[in-house]
Amino acid sequence: MATQDLERIEQILKSGDFSQFIGMEEDSLLEVKSAPYDLATPEGRYELAKDVSAFANAGAGYLIIGLATKRPQNALVDVVDSLTLIPEAAFPVPKYAGVIREYSHPEIKGLAIDWMKANGEADRRHLG
Repeated sequence: MATQDLERIEQILKSGDFSQFIGMEEDSLLEVKSAPYDLATPEGRYELAKDVSAFANAGAGYLIIGLATKRPQNALVDVVDSLTLIPEAAFPVPKYAGVIREYSHPEIKGLAIDWMKANGEADRRHLG
């Protein structure tokens, strides 16, 4: 695990300047979603639990909702290319926590689900 990469992600999140994610590659420590999970469907709940469990099994990582990616030509991984910031109401923390608790076993220790507001931007969320 690249501690330096985790620290860089944490610094960006704390700064609120999420435009710093643009150009970063998705990898074993970072996965992004452009839109919230559809928690009204079993598929959406399963997908959330699967994504969060993958980071738990790897020991660490960030799942950030509110960033879009594209795959550059001849690249093997997606790269963050834009912000798709979402309003606070689109990410009910208790509902996300409940789905993760219900669908992930054993319980994921150290999981944090936070709402963060971008500096001068609309609201967005991350799971980390």
